[in-house]
Amino acid sequence: MSKVIKDWNDLVGLESEDYILDIDTVIGCGKIVPKEESEDTIYHYLSTHTFYESNYKGYEKLLRSCGFNITLESWG
Repeated sequence: MSKVIKDWNDLVGLESEDYILDIDTVIGCGKIVPKEESEDTIYHYLSTHTFYESNYKGYEKLLRSCGFNITLESWG
């Protein structure tokens, strides 16, 4: 069963096998950081609009593709 995520605080401290989340709860954004970084590492940004009705499903899909077993709840 996936973990239900209602806000930025619920994302703090989550890890998958290959990634950690770097969350800024004050601004309301974050990034998905690979545990093993290299010179050409790509970070996925979680925008301030992550939980908005028109965006949350896309961010949920991105987080799941990085190994996070989560379900985002929309703020809309």
